[in-house]
Amino acid sequence: MKIGDLVRVKPPVSGRFADGTSPYEGETDWIGIIMDFRIGDSHLETPDCSYAIVFWNERFPEEEEYLDQIEVVS
Repeated sequence: MKIGDLVRVKPPVSGRFADGTSPYEGETDWIGIIMDFRIGDSHLETPDCSYAIVFWNERFPEEEEYLDQIEVVS
């Protein structure tokens, strides 16, 4: 993955991601663009985590996404 890639949320196995969370209704149909990457503490209180900053839409313009929960579509 790199900045500028189009991404979508991976369909979770058995309806839930590895961390026990599940996607919002309809979120698995969204296409976003990677705006940046960050390593370290996130506002999600997950220390030493690598994640992408994804623009999904105007309502969610700068979302922190775990790299194992998104996939490149372009």
